[in-house]
Amino acid sequence: MKSRLQQEYSRLFLVAGRDGDCLINELGSVRALVVEVTVPMGWKALSEVWYGVQTDFGLPAPAIAVSGTDAIQLWFSSANDIDSTTAERFFTALKLRYLLGIPPSQLRLFPIRDVSSVPREKHTALVPSDRHSTGHWSAFISADLAAIFDVEPWLDMPPNMDQQADILSKLQPIKPDQLSTVLAALDSKTEREAEETAGPSADMGSASDEMNDGESPEIASMSPQEFLLQVMRDIRLPWQLRIEAAKALLPYKT
Repeated sequence: MKSRLQQEYSRLFLVAGRDGDCLINELGSVRALVVEVTVPMGWKALSEVWYGVQTDFGLPAPAIAVSGTDAIQLWFSSANDIDSTTAERFFTALKLRYLLGIPPSQLRLFPIRDVSSVPREKHTALVPSDRHSTGHWSAFISADLAAIFDVEPWLDMPPNMDQQADILSKLQPIKPDQLSTVLAALDSKTEREAEETAGPSADMGSASDEMNDGESPEIASMSPQEFLLQVMRDIRLPWQLRIEAAKALLPYKT
C-alpha cells in the first residue's frame, strides 16, 4: 500500500513507465517541470516566478523544495503528460519573463536534454531524498520558510514524511487549458518584453514617476486592501513592489 507521500507524488508528478511510475518515462514524457536556481540567488530569484505565475496567469502554486546540495527548486505539476518540446517552451517562457537576470551557470531546468546520453532526457532527483554527496537531505518546504534556506538549502536530517505529504496535499496540477493559455500568452509577449526590458533602476524610476504623478480620484477612494490588490496585480510595476504588496495583504486573508 502506498504511503500518503507516495500518493501525493503520484497525483502531482509521476508518469507511467515501462517499469512503473517515474518522473520521466522512456518516451520522454513528464508531469513534473522543475526550475532550480543555486544559492545565494535561489529564493530571491524564484520568489518572482512563484508569485508571478499565480498573479499574472492564475496558475496553481508550484511546490518549493531545497535540493539538499546547492539550490532552491520550484516543482510545477501538469495534470497531463507533456513532451519535452512543450516542457522546453514552458521553460523558455519562464526564463524570458522572470529569469532574464540569472546567469546560465546558476539556472537548471528539468527535464534536461542531453543528446550525448541514453536516454536523452533526464530528470532531477526525487524529493525528499538523502543526498549522499553532501550528507544532507532534500525536502519540500512552505513558502514562508523558503528565504531562510538561501544560505544552506538542505536539511541535516530526514524530514517528517507526513509533513511532506501535507505540503503536497495543498497543491493542484496545471490543467491542460491553463497550460495552453499560458503558453500562448507567453509566446506572444515574452519576446517583445525581453527586447523592451530596461534595467532595474529604470523600472524603479518609471514606477516612482507613476506613483508621484499625483493621486487620482480612483486611488483616493480605494480602501487599503483595494489599493494593495491593484499594486499586486499591475504587471507594469517592478516585482519588488508587487511582492511587498502581496505580503502586506496577508493580514486581510480570511
